[in-house]
Amino acid sequence: MKVIILAAGESKRLRPLTENKHKSLLRVGGRTILDRQLDALRPYKPEKIVIVIGFEGDKIREHVAKEHADLPMVFIENKDFQSTGAAHSLWLAQDYLVGTCLYLNGDVVCDPRIIKEIIEHKKDTVTAIHKNPWNEEQVNIIHDEDGKILEIGKHIGPEKSHGEFLGITKIGKNFIGKLRNALSHITQNKNKKSFAVDAFNHAIKEGGKKYIVDVTHLPAIEIDTPEDLKIAEQLFDKN
Repeated sequence: MKVIILAAGESKRLRPLTENKHKSLLRVGGRTILDRQLDALRPYKPEKIVIVIGFEGDKIREHVAKEHADLPMVFIENKDFQSTGAAHSLWLAQDYLVGTCLYLNGDVVCDPRIIKEIIEHKKDTVTAIHKNPWNEEQVNIIHDEDGKILEIGKHIGPEKSHGEFLGITKIGKNFIGKLRNALSHITQNKNKKSFAVDAFNHAIKEGGKKYIVDVTHLPAIEIDTPEDLKIAEQLFDKN
């Protein structure tokens, strides 16, 4: 299994905390967000862990070299991080989108059991969701009664949303081809600011099968604002 972590953006809404530091290196409960992710992945012995970096990328490289020298790391630089979105970062990592991959957003703090559930799930392409009330800031999901995702994106309104996408996804070989095609389509059409979930949604619309894993019982949060960071500290203050 390969892991792709997207950690290129500037995180302007977290300034001044991210003035000279990537938000994946912010501490929650005494540990950085990135450390939490890498420590949760270590037991599964990934073949490669690919981190797409941009803003303050050298500091991420230095931190990983110091704290996680035992892990098989690869760094890919998104030199256009200021003008591109996460779909472009994922496209840059497309050479590693083969076999089975785990996709993570570099700003997600989660209970390690969520990663365990996703990796060990019997279906080959699944994503973690929380059955939260609708929020315009979150990426929302529509799924059918069997848990198959019908649509995903920030464009989904409160009357249709079934939950929040958490940014933790296992991608199997049957979905990866459609995802690679979706990334190429987005890139060729110069949709530079597209989110990675826009590519996921395109792949789903082209027949890719992706299922939900409801982990509402386990804590997880994407860190976008100082308020998110405060909530994360409350959720993960002892672990």
